[in-house]
Amino acid sequence: MANIITSKTKEHARRGKDFFRDHDKGSVRPAFCFPSAISNMREEHDKMEKLLKDPQGVEASHRPVLEQKAAMMRDRLDSIDKQISEVRKEIKSDPDYWNTRRKELQEQIRDLTPSKSDRKLKKVSPWKVNKLEKGGEGGKTKAVKLSTGEEYTLSEAKTEFQIISRAMGEDSDIRSLEKE
Repeated sequence: MANIITSKTKEHARRGKDFFRDHDKGSVRPAFCFPSAISNMREEHDKMEKLLKDPQGVEASHRPVLEQKAAMMRDRLDSIDKQISEVRKEIKSDPDYWNTRRKELQEQIRDLTPSKSDRKLKKVSPWKVNKLEKGGEGGKTKAVKLSTGEEYTLSEAKTEFQIISRAMGEDSDIRSLEKE
């Protein structure tokens, strides 16, 4: 399982994608970016636990399956809680870096995203916007260039912005970055 601070180097995570854990496999963003899904999972787990505590709540034949599912869900929730505390610890360890990185991403996204009025008046080619988002042919064109030397497609930059914003407890809605 990946750690935010590696025991070998003691280096801090420096990108939003470094916040991913094993339970985030196949996801675009880490689990902590989906608070409503976590809340729903907690409610479902609590219901299962309540059913399991009641001797007549579950048929005997279904009990082992439900116990196994509740245990898996508890492990996942524990893993997510650990991830959230590690992420908060990382953000608190160097808030200036994360604020600067978030603002730099915010500015670049705002500059590269067509305005709402241009979209409404159809002054923007959707093909060009898609090409900019995905990085052109094979994702080779990286439109967002940060002061750290890193390069991202617009889509990658938006994901990075959302991850860092969620980790900091800030607004992560990309639509708020669009110019009027």
